[in-house]
Amino acid sequence: MAEQWSSDARVALKSDGGKLEVWEGSGVFEELGVVAGRTMLKRRGGGLVGIFISLDDRKTRESCFKVERGDVVAVPQGVALWWYNGGDDELEIMGVAHLADNRHTKPFLVAGGKPDEQSRRGFGFGAVIHGFSSGVLSRASEMDKSSVRDVLEGQSGVGFVKVDEDVTFPDATSAFDRNFIYRLREIHPDVRVQNGGEGIRELSSYKLPILRTLGLGIECVHLNKGAMVAPNWFHGSHQILYVVHGRGRIEVVDPSGERVLDEELEQCSLVVVPAFYPSTKIASSEESFHYITFVISHRRMISYLSGRNPVYRGMDRLQLNN
Repeated sequence: MAEQWSSDARVALKSDGGKLEVWEGSGVFEELGVVAGRTMLKRRGGGLVGIFISLDDRKTRESCFKVERGDVVAVPQGVALWWYNGGDDELEIMGVAHLADNRHTKPFLVAGGKPDEQSRRGFGFGAVIHGFSSGVLSRASEMDKSSVRDVLEGQSGVGFVKVDEDVTFPDATSAFDRNFIYRLREIHPDVRVQNGGEGIRELSSYKLPILRTLGLGIECVHLNKGAMVAPNWFHGSHQILYVVHGRGRIEVVDPSGERVLDEELEQCSLVVVPAFYPSTKIASSEESFHYITFVISHRRMISYLSGRNPVYRGMDRLQLNN
């Protein structure tokens, strides 16, 4: 039963510069239209992200932001962006897309080399400019065919490219951080757990308005050894849970009262929990448990079966006894 709810990542793309792993396409993943991906950029530490903001056909503006551990970067479908890791640690980027309304959506590259044999076995990655004829590219870019050919032949690497040390990047800015980036680690927990860890940090469209467009929300949970999140369910929102660090366990119960998942989780585990399926997460007695949950709703609503404010508190004794 666990195979329907969790999935092993598939390496879709790999090179000297990093790799892309993808969870998709079976059991609950396929039914709910969920795709998750993890990108690892070699050379370790903080990095940069560049976002190209197109204003119809009038102007395209590039904004470059510095990103750090725990930052949330939210961009609409179709927006072009790049990532760069210039630190001393591996840069891990975890992303989720909900494609229930558009299951034919596919990512593509606007720069880089032609698709190689490995990328064809993955997502078929290769820069889309190689698909156009030299005549079209020459006319569109107002360059002669020889110059177009030089540009195409100069494109190397598929997906990941190691850049020279002397390459410069745009200066990082904070002018548009409020539109695309949220420093989730810098805020105080929204829910504190006494003796249970750092608690729960929530991110919704109230704090980052672009999440309304994406229909997504996030919660970040840190539990101490042996701590537990009380059994709860999300209102109309599917959950995609990813383990950042540590070990723990998840139990999921379906609306008929049957336990459909009881599984140990460790670092890099990923599980999908459908809406209205009560679940609980419990940290190992030997390790703390840190996970993030991507919520398929821009406004997270949740009810608990126990704890400080359970649904039973609103019922009178006669209802509970019967």
